[in-house]
Amino acid sequence: MSWLQDFLQSLPDAARQDFFDFYGGGGGSQGALVENTGTPTSPVYNYNPTNNYSGVNPDAYAGDDKEGASRLFADIIRAQTDDYLNRFAPIEDFLAGTITRTGTTFLEGDMARTREAVMGGGLAAQGQYSRNLERATALWASNSTTLCPPPAHW
Repeated sequence: MSWLQDFLQSLPDAARQDFFDFYGGGGGSQGALVENTGTPTSPVYNYNPTNNYSGVNPDAYAGDDKEGASRLFADIIRAQTDDYLNRFAPIEDFLAGTITRTGTTFLEGDMARTREAVMGGGLAAQGQYSRNLERATALWASNSTTLCPPPAHW
């Protein structure tokens, strides 16, 4: 058994399944182990092709002591850039396109959220006033040594 298989066997089921979901292979909570179907000098792993990081093979430059780490890092940066361009850039472009000089093109939603916030703030202030009035009235009524009656507006 390889060090990777030993490590995967030591993981809890949920962590092992997360690994298989990310890199592909396996199914259910036990999943099949990721195996090298190639040779030690030319490894072939079962990566998930829909994953932008599936093209990054951590063992691809294992024999290159001089530039292997730099090449692997470059592969990772390329995968991250592709991931950003496919998942985040379109959303950022869409949101940037909705900005106008006076706000956004989502004016109806902006106005509805503003109305809700203003009304909610008013209701909160009204509730605070009512609770404070109840406390003051109860305190006034419980104080039997008071010589003055409560004000008429209470």
